[in-house]
Amino acid sequence: LSSTVIATGGGAVTVEANKNLLRQNGPVVFINRPLAQLTDENRPLSRGAGAIEALWRIREPLYRDFSDYEVAGGDGADVVAEKIIKIIADRY
Repeated sequence: LSSTVIATGGGAVTVEANKNLLRQNGPVVFINRPLAQLTDENRPLSRGAGAIEALWRIREPLYRDFSDYEVAGGDGADVVAEKIIKIIADRY
């Protein structure tokens, strides 16, 4: 188990080969944030009416397929980090 945290962009799941590459470093955690909390700032694919929702419909099953664990991400970063730490501590 690596002590490295890798934060990918949302599009990482669109490349199947990334799944095994990410898992080589340890468990993959899907931080499931409410769409209303996502921003389109500096994200050209997310711009325009309904763009975030359209990407979500395509990528949501991929996020679940890639991940070993899912954490609700609607809380602050500290709370989400604690949830992830607990998952890792309980299982590894």
